[in-house]
This record gives sequence, structure tokens and C-alpha cells, in this order.
Amino acid sequence: MDEALWPVVLERIAQAFGARAINLQLVDSQSGASLRSLSHGIPEERMQDYQNHYIMVDPRVSYGLKHPDRLIYDYLHTSEAEMDRDPYYAWLEQGDFRYYLAGTVLQDDAVQAFAALQRSPKQEHFLTKEIERFGQLVPHLRRAMQIGRLVNHCDLRLSASEEVLQSLTLGIVILNPSGKVIYANETASRLATGDGLTLTCHGIAIADRATAGHLGHLLGCLLRPGSDVPSPGGRLVVPRQSGRRPLILTVSPLPARTHAFGLERSAVLIVMHDQSEQAILDPGLLQSLYGLTTSEAKLAIAISGGMKLKQISDSTGRSSETLRSHLKQVFAKTGTHSQAELVSLMLRTSSSNGRAETDIE
Repeated sequence: MDEALWPVVLERIAQAFGARAINLQLVDSQSGASLRSLSHGIPEERMQDYQNHYIMVDPRVSYGLKHPDRLIYDYLHTSEAEMDRDPYYAWLEQGDFRYYLAGTVLQDDAVQAFAALQRSPKQEHFLTKEIERFGQLVPHLRRAMQIGRLVNHCDLRLSASEEVLQSLTLGIVILNPSGKVIYANETASRLATGDGLTLTCHGIAIADRATAGHLGHLLGCLLRPGSDVPSPGGRLVVPRQSGRRPLILTVSPLPARTHAFGLERSAVLIVMHDQSEQAILDPGLLQSLYGLTTSEAKLAIAISGGMKLKQISDSTGRSSETLRSHLKQVFAKTGTHSQAELVSLMLRTSSSNGRAETDIE
């Protein structure tokens, strides 16, 4: 629920129950200390006084913390005679308050929240039928609090994810099931300015026709609805008209989500790697992180730098069979299953500056 709407909701509830005021109070589950409050009908200075001092001597809070699953009101814990002698109730009457009716609307190991109706001495205590009616309302308030909390958590996760994506030196593009761009971070927007590829309203446009055809084929396999055999994606080397080193695109499927009529629709993640701004990949770091041998670490770095196995074989004199055997071990130790997945992992592992070590001798 939108927090901005709570004051209006509280006012309507107070009116419906003939209450002089209502407050929504969030407290620490262990100490009972105030964490936050919203109210209607209670003067600000009295709320401040309550938050700063009286909440810690409020018998209602201590009783409510012990009984989170039931409605609570004065007569459950304090008689009229005890109210007359209690300093807390004396302070309440200074503001023309005395009776309350409350229910727990949020609870976990750390916090508990109460919605509490307040009445004056003249209004007297809540009747049984009013207590029953409030009991019907509390579950709806609890659900509203749960939904609001869930939305807030989602907002926090989205904000954190956005900050992480924007900080990457890799270009990140997400395509919807129709192949259209629904997200591109700043690096992707900078790289896709026409030198080899461009982001358009229709998707990704690649200048080289052969590479564009390859991307189209990959996307067709990844985005085809109802496919029994999921495609693992692939890797593309995108030539650039400027003569700069090619861009490497790693194209991977994102988990399918079930939409209307039970149809599962997939999305695609594209990671753009600019070799001319290639980051450091230290063989020692890969050995430490993944348990690779020196030869395996250098092979992983070479592949992440865009080299094919034949190129690596030609430059090192090692046979293709030996390299394939090393690569199989790299896959097993890194938990990857294809060169595209390996490249994606290596790019995530790399640091932010310098060039990768590609000497695998």
C-alpha cells in the first residue's frame, strides 16, 4: 500500500468506529521502543511526548507484544480503578484520551506494528460488537502492510540491481520476448552508437550482415515459445567500421516466466565486451577462485579475449585435443557448460582497468 495513503485510511477508520483518534505504531519487538508512527487526531506534540517517553511505560504496548494474535483493549489488562491510579492513563487524560482498541498488523522477529483506535473518557469503552467489527478489519490492514513491505523490498532490490548494472564496465542489454530492448545500461548505450552495432526501438542492429544473421538465428532459438530443447545461447564477434577491436556479445537466455494462459515467455540477456577497453584477468586470481591450473587459467583468459581454440592451438603449439581436455576441466571447475557461459563468468570476474593477459605460453 502506498504510504502516502495511510493518513486518509486512518481518518476513515477512525470515523467508521467513532474514535477520537487512531495511530499506527511500529515498535521494536524485544524492547518495545518506538521506531515509527503515523496518526490521525493526535496532536504532533503529544505524539512526540509519547515517542520520547510514555511509550516505554505504556501497559498496552507490553501487553500487545505478548499477545500479537489477538485484539487488545484496556479491560484485558487494566481495570477502571487501576486506570485511575496509573500515571500513564493520567497523561492520556490530559489530552482527553482514555480507552483504546488495537490489533497487530505487522510482526516479525525484529518489529511489531499496532493499529490502535483511541477514545475519550466521555466516549467510553468500545462495545462488543465494535470489537468484533474491528476484528474483521485487522486482517485487511495486516495484508496491506505485508503488500507494502513486499513492494518496498522489491523497490530496494531493483534500486540495488540498477546501481550494480550501471557501475559495470560491461554493456548489459535485456531483450523482451519480442526481441525489443527493455533495458540497456550506460555502457551498452555508449558502445551501441553505430560503430558495429546500434540499439534501436526494434532491438539490436548489427552492421555486418553475416554477424547480424547469426544474432538473428540465436535470438530465434532463444525466444521461440514452447521449445522443448532450451538453447544455451552463444557468442558473437562484431566487427567495427572504425577499425577498433571487435565487440564480443555473449547472448544468454533468462529464466522463462509464465504469463497469460500459462504461456511461458523467455527473455534474453546480452553482455557486450569492448576488447579495446578489456579489463585485467589475473591467472593467479582464477587459480585461487576456481582451482584452475596455470594452463587452464590462461586458456580461460584467452577464450574470454575472443580467441578460438584453433587460434590458441596455432599460437601455442598445443593440440586441439589437449586444449579441449583443458577446456572440459575449466567448465567443470567453474560450473559453466559452454564457452558463452565461461566468457560471461570471466568478464564478471575481471577487474575494471587494464588489459587481460592473453599470453598462454
